[in-house]
Amino acid sequence: QRSLVGSEMCKETAIFYSIYPLGDTDLNKKLEVADTIQIQKVLAKIIKNPRVFNLYDVNQDGEINLEDVLLVQKKIAKIVPY
Repeated sequence: QRSLVGSEMCKETAIFYSIYPLGDTDLNKKLEVADTIQIQKVLAKIIKNPRVFNLYDVNQDGEINLEDVLLVQKKIAKIVPY
C-alpha cells in the first residue's frame, strides 16, 4: 500500500517487535538456569560480546555483574516478580 507524501511515494513498512524478560539470554521467552550460566560466562570473559547486552544487564545499571545472576536466580525461584 502506498501513500502520497509531498511529491514522493512512500511504502508502508510493518515493524515487528519481540518482548523477552530481562535475563532471557537464549531468547526463548522464559528464564532458566541456562540463562544464569550465560551471564556467568560473560563475567568469566568466556563470552566477550553478549548478543543482547540489555537482557544480560538484568537490573539495568549499565553493567553485567553478579547482581544480575542473583536477580535471575531469584526470578526463577519466584522470590521476586518478573
